[in-house]
Amino acid sequence: MTATVLVDLLRPLRRRLRLRDGQRLALHTLWLPLLCGALILLAGRLFPLPDYRCWALLPLALWLLIVPGYGLLRPLPWLYVARRSDAELGLLDRLATALELASRSTQRKARFDPLLVDQQQQDALRVAQTVDPRQAFPLRWPWQPLARATAGLVAMALLTWLPNPMDAVVAERAAIAQAAEEQAGRLEELAEELTAEEGLDPAQRQALLQQLHQAVEALRANPGDREQALADLARLEQELRRQLDPQNAARQAALDALASDLAALAGIPAQDTSLDELAALLEELAARAGDMSPAEQDALARALEQASARLASSDAALAGALSQLAQDIRSGQAAGQSLQTASAALQAASAAAAGQSAVAQALNRTQDAARVLSQAGQSTAQTSSGQGQGQGQGQGQGQGQGQGQGQGQGQGQGQGQGQGQGQGQGQGTTGGGGGTTSRTGPPSTRVGRAGAPVNPNRDYQVGELDTVFAPWQQGQPGDPDFLPGRQTGEGEEIVRESSPQPGAAGAALVPYSDVYASYAAAAAAAMQRDYIPVGLREYVRDYFTLLEP
Repeated sequence: MTATVLVDLLRPLRRRLRLRDGQRLALHTLWLPLLCGALILLAGRLFPLPDYRCWALLPLALWLLIVPGYGLLRPLPWLYVARRSDAELGLLDRLATALELASRSTQRKARFDPLLVDQQQQDALRVAQTVDPRQAFPLRWPWQPLARATAGLVAMALLTWLPNPMDAVVAERAAIAQAAEEQAGRLEELAEELTAEEGLDPAQRQALLQQLHQAVEALRANPGDREQALADLARLEQELRRQLDPQNAARQAALDALASDLAALAGIPAQDTSLDELAALLEELAARAGDMSPAEQDALARALEQASARLASSDAALAGALSQLAQDIRSGQAAGQSLQTASAALQAASAAAAGQSAVAQALNRTQDAARVLSQAGQSTAQTSSGQGQGQGQGQGQGQGQGQGQGQGQGQGQGQGQGQGQGQGQGQGTTGGGGGTTSRTGPPSTRVGRAGAPVNPNRDYQVGELDTVFAPWQQGQPGDPDFLPGRQTGEGEEIVRESSPQPGAAGAALVPYSDVYASYAAAAAAAMQRDYIPVGLREYVRDYFTLLEP
């Protein structure tokens, strides 16, 4: 019974001892996590560490878990509490002795005088009842550990709230990593498109897919290193450039012209004929050559001869096959073998064109990715203090540099801070019918102020009566106004035509709004198919945007 009562009296003392020990441990160890946090914040100012502020709070979070947990869960036996209380309160081991005697067995207690044991325990209980835990074990706040903790806390606060130049570097790397991930996704989309492309050679498709997948993996593994990402894209661009055929543009133009000629002979719209259908259309026309009139046979043979001449430098095999087929049609012979040869050559040219188109798309996408990555993380705000460019156009071309504009009748250059000036001399040529007239204008000077040019440009609107020269709309084989040429054998073609009367409207002059759509569609197809350097692509788009009626 005495042991139970004594344990109940020691319970508040143990709670107070646990609280005081925990408070002492916290005071003497608080400076450690604060110092670690300050060091991490300092490292974040020397090196571009992402989320360094969160990492700086990690030591303090661990300290908050470990120190209170240790104070609450550390075992404190009752005998240890009694001895601590006796030692600090000067009780001469009253509580520890009473607890020890109360916990002994009856046989071991028989060695002591029972009266003496009872008196000692009563004395220990009386003393324990008079002990106030708050006064017996007060909480102390020594200044040295408090000073260390305060210094660490102030250092962390200053390092946290003061501007850090490395934050911009970290943000830039994060933007680069995000941009690299986005561009990797675009390259992966292109790889999926090439996988579904049926006209590609399997070996070339596999090589392109392998190169694209390697670039995708490199971009997604990039931690935000701009130079490394640009180097990976430059390596891919170099590999793609090796696959470009310098004769592809000439071959493509010749095939487009042949497709247009054959479509006109077949009586179908030229824009509906693709390179994949060109071989089938040629086979159809060659098979009907025997039933054609002499004029139609001559037109077909002439179209093949013109295509052969255009393809002589870019695709000798196809040029020879088309030339032989044209000879067979002119001579009236059966074009079986020559037609098969020409058809096979056309299919090979179509596959080569598809491969070059795929390479051009990959190259354009690679350059777009490089441009995006080179600008990722950088401020897009551009200041124009001190420099600017302006262009004016009269009968020639004028340029100005500075915060001003220059205009002239020729080509000139001006420079200034508040105004720009352009001077020059230009020459214009006008032609009507068979004559040519030259006109030279005197030098001119135009002065304008920045933001308020003299005689500013007005919006151009195309009316229904405005006409332009549209050769694509005229001169197709089979048309009444088609004028065939004659090969001289020396790479030249002689065309005889009558000159219209001066000032008369020619048949090639058509309303601008009628031909803009076909020209715009052809330009868009060419930009999609052919490789255009990234530095010129925006200029081409802006040019055709300005031409919209």
